[in-house]
Amino acid sequence: MFKKIQILDKYSEHFIDNNRLGLYFFLAGIFFLPTAFVISALLFLISIIISFYIKKENYLKDGWNKTLFLTGTLIIFSAIFNISNDQTIQGIDNFKYSQSLLDLANWLPFFLFFITCDDYLKTSKLRKLSSFFFLAGTIPVLVTAFGQYFFNWNGPFEFLNGLIVWYQRPINEGEGVTGLFNNSNYLGCWLSIILPFSISSINKKNKYSLKNIGALSILLTITTAIIMTKSRSAWGALILSIPLIIGRSSLIWFIPIMLIITIVISFTVIPNIYPDLQLFMQSIIPKEFWEEFSPKQFDVPTRELRINIWLFALKLIKLKPFFGYGAGLFPLIYVIYNKNSVGHTHNIFLELAFNYGLPVSIIFLSFLSIIHYKSYRKINHGERYKNNESKTIDKAWWTSSFILCGTQLVDVQYYDGKISIAFWILLAGLKSILNEKK
Repeated sequence: MFKKIQILDKYSEHFIDNNRLGLYFFLAGIFFLPTAFVISALLFLISIIISFYIKKENYLKDGWNKTLFLTGTLIIFSAIFNISNDQTIQGIDNFKYSQSLLDLANWLPFFLFFITCDDYLKTSKLRKLSSFFFLAGTIPVLVTAFGQYFFNWNGPFEFLNGLIVWYQRPINEGEGVTGLFNNSNYLGCWLSIILPFSISSINKKNKYSLKNIGALSILLTITTAIIMTKSRSAWGALILSIPLIIGRSSLIWFIPIMLIITIVISFTVIPNIYPDLQLFMQSIIPKEFWEEFSPKQFDVPTRELRINIWLFALKLIKLKPFFGYGAGLFPLIYVIYNKNSVGHTHNIFLELAFNYGLPVSIIFLSFLSIIHYKSYRKINHGERYKNNESKTIDKAWWTSSFILCGTQLVDVQYYDGKISIAFWILLAGLKSILNEKK
């Protein structure tokens, strides 16, 4: 145990204010995040309180924090406005705008979390340490996923009188593994943001070391689990991670491979294209893979296309662009006009625009775009990253954050607490990259 503490101290040697106790709580929170959300949230809360107590600084001096303060203020104002103008929508009964206040918990506490937790990510060494705990905490997730797939480990499994739930849903025909997550898309999203850390842990200089073999094994396991989720967004993230981490040099072979895969999939699933060749391709490519791209997947009466959901959301946003409608109303309105059920807008910016108005959505979009652009420029062109080993971990950190934000354009896994906490930890790491001196 003493040796482990020494290892942590080695990586936290530049940590200011002697706040190593807060750091240990923060790292433990990362480790338990995917498996024990309640415990993780408690550990993060303690780390935040310690950081506030020790630093005692004016957080609004930071421009990023000011932006989130403005966003939070607009969200609260929009929520209050919608409650004070509680109007009945035709066909929707028993909905109170006060119920939409619950959605504030998806945003306001995380703004505070972002403002404080960057203290635990302020150097490349600390970010490397955090990425290790992300990886370590994901190992139980991988065990549950493979156990579900190969040994029918089906749940739900409950611990601490239901405070911790591992869903382990039975895998129905055509569905992917979920592991302990609620559905396969959430599992795929989690593994997608862990994948870059796994890639960065491989040491190119010492290829055949025992440590490297272990890192490669974890990478292959994560990759396999992503494929098993049958989540197209996770597959896209898997493909996108390679050029983002390796860099432009990978494009020489990456682009031709992607073109070949696209052509092969097209010949396999598009009807009336060389039927004999199509049958041959379908016989050699696993059915579970090519079926995910088959037109039949999108021609299901109860399944709504993303484009239809987005267009309907835009029509509604045009009617109330400034303050939105309030959280929780979109699925109720959608089922009335479209006779199908959807849980949300499947796009985080449309979700914010519908719930709280376009100003909130535009500010948040600008915040994410600028912080990713500036951190990308610094990592790839900054003076401190020339011939610097910290570039590898910070590039992986940026890739994880970019991929997670990208997946929110086609789905909103953000509403899972595990994903949302990871979302803000990664963004806080990008802010730390921008603030870190040479």
